[in-house]
Formats: sequence, C-alpha cells, structure tokens
Amino acid sequence: LKERIIEEHELRNTIANLQQDPSGVLVKREIIDRLGRRAEQPDLSPLGIVLLDINDFKSINDRYGHLIGDQILEAVGKRLHDSVRSGNIGRYGGDEFLIGLPGCDKEKTEKRAKDIAGRLTADPIATSGGEIRISICYGTAAHSDPVSLDNLIEIADKALYEQKSLRKKSAVLAPF
Repeated sequence: LKERIIEEHELRNTIANLQQDPSGVLVKREIIDRLGRRAEQPDLSPLGIVLLDINDFKSINDRYGHLIGDQILEAVGKRLHDSVRSGNIGRYGGDEFLIGLPGCDKEKTEKRAKDIAGRLTADPIATSGGEIRISICYGTAAHSDPVSLDNLIEIADKALYEQKSLRKKSAVLAPF
C-alpha cells in the first residue's frame, strides 16, 4: 500500500510538471483546455481573457542569447503569478501568454490587463547578463454568454495586433 501511495504521488508530480511550461505557467494545451471548458459554461459569470506578448523579444534573444531570453520568460511567468490569483496563466506561444480572468466583464478585463502590464514592466528584470527592461503589448476580450475560447482569442489577438501596430507607428513618430 505504501509503495502505491508513493507511486501515485510521483505520478501526480510528473503530471503537474508536464502541465507547466519552463516559465512556470501552464503549457498551451493545459490553459486552452481549462479556459475552453470555462468559456462554454452558460451558468457562470463572464470570462475575460488577456493575450500579451513581450515586445521585441526576438531582438533580446539575438542580443543577449537564449539563456537570458529564458530568464526573462521565467521572470514574466513569476510576475504573472504574482498578479493573477486564479492561476489561469499559460504560455500561448514563444513570448505570448494567455491569461483567463473568470468573473471579469470587458471593462474589468481591460482594467486588470492594464494593471498586469504595469506590474510586468514596472521594474527591470535581473538576468545573468544584467538588468533588462521589457515592454509588452496586450489584447483583451470578454464574454458573458457561452462562447468558444477560439472566438475570444481571435478578438484578443486582433486587439493585440492593433496595439502592436500603433506602438510601431508611434515609435517611428517619436523624436530622437
């Protein structure tokens, strides 16, 4: 019996590790499963999502190397955990993170996203290559009716893209 309990405990740890990305957040499959189930439940409060990414992450990797890039992803994952109590945080792509905000309508989701962005960028990130300041862009979506998660992600992705293109336009116009 004792061996079976130990074996079960080890199996749970293995499963938990498989569900987590090296950045400390859920892997894409796990966050999609969780939020997908939540989005389709009609009797629950609204669901907001935030899709965010680190601006110019490729140039960070190119300039400082992938080890530093990984340290930045880990730090962002930790800061996201500190900012989002629900634990509904997953890595969506290379430098993209998907956050689920149960109980948040469009207005509340937008407010929370702004707060999360502020926390992520308030202080530089300490890496083995020195301190690096990051900036991020994000897009949000929220829905109170049962809806597919794909639908919400599509809306948030369009908003993220708009924010990125506005940022690039303003960067071009900014005086040097």
